[in-house]
Amino acid sequence: MERLDTSIGYKNKFLDKQKEDWRFIFDFSNQNEVNQNSIIVETKQALQQAISDVKPGTVIYMAPGRYLINKTVKLDQAGFENAPIELKSLNEEEPAELVVVTQEGFVLTAPYWIFSNLRFRGDCEFDTHCEHALHLAGNAKYAVIRNSEFKNFNAHIKANGNYSGQFPDFVLVENNNFTNEWVRETKNPVTPIDVVGGSNWIVKQNFIADFARKNKSKMSVAYGAFFKGAGENSLFEENLVACSWKLDYQSALDVRIGLSIGGGGSGKRFCRDKNCNFEYKDGKIHNNTILNCSDVGIYLNKAKQSQVYNNLLLSTLGIDARFPSTSADISNNSLNGRIKSRDNASTVLVDNHILSYEFHSLNAN
Repeated sequence: MERLDTSIGYKNKFLDKQKEDWRFIFDFSNQNEVNQNSIIVETKQALQQAISDVKPGTVIYMAPGRYLINKTVKLDQAGFENAPIELKSLNEEEPAELVVVTQEGFVLTAPYWIFSNLRFRGDCEFDTHCEHALHLAGNAKYAVIRNSEFKNFNAHIKANGNYSGQFPDFVLVENNNFTNEWVRETKNPVTPIDVVGGSNWIVKQNFIADFARKNKSKMSVAYGAFFKGAGENSLFEENLVACSWKLDYQSALDVRIGLSIGGGGSGKRFCRDKNCNFEYKDGKIHNNTILNCSDVGIYLNKAKQSQVYNNLLLSTLGIDARFPSTSADISNNSLNGRIKSRDNASTVLVDNHILSYEFHSLNAN
């Protein structure tokens, strides 16, 4: 069901509430005081030892260089709100490079960690063996990932719950680059930011591009980023998403979708409520630019109480809202595609602008 209603404003009070809810995140992640509990590492062995000995409030500075990660690094020491643990480059102009040759580079299972100014690069012999640079699981709450580069993974950042019912909530992913240099040859999902069940995420001001999975005789679907798994209250804001940037489409079977609330759905056992009557509630997609998608730029799948505001979509099929549990306010977007409700989704459309001209090439080739 679609309803056009220009009397409904798309401005609302959620931003003020979001800022208040997130005050502590920005407070603890922007502390400028010199931390007396800091360590400088120059080798992989020194990095492993520093992580093994780490305590709340420690900053681990990585000297410029190449660090081979051939075994998953487990991060299970918790920081505190007033004493987070930080892993960052010593020289922001020459970031440390973490070369991952194992399925998962780092697995975080504890709260209050900050990752900044790092380069993660997958370099596995087979793409299936390079799944994630960072995997946030269970109690990996209050994490900050910013100013970093992630290249050549299937799901560069992965987040999901654990068997105890804990989920990684209150995560900030800000000002990072997520790319691949080739089409991924894997049967596993390809989605640079893959969040299952996490709530209260902010994903903002990132560049996400060239996410594709090799197809042979059947359709292959990849997403730039999604929230799903019955989480709540997360935001995509001011991201630049290029479904095709340097990687051309293989064929009509190569399906790439920009941003999604709901993704392709979740198995019940992975859902926060073990049910997934809705895939996500109160998800927000605001002020993003989405380019060159062979399918829709924005996809809402069982996305309850969604907001899609002020986005620019060029060279995409448009915006799709699907299934009865989807309800969405879609307002003030500009696109050269269409906005479509499918399978009894409910949408309110306000002041959207369908552009009359077409863009045939917006890639870097």
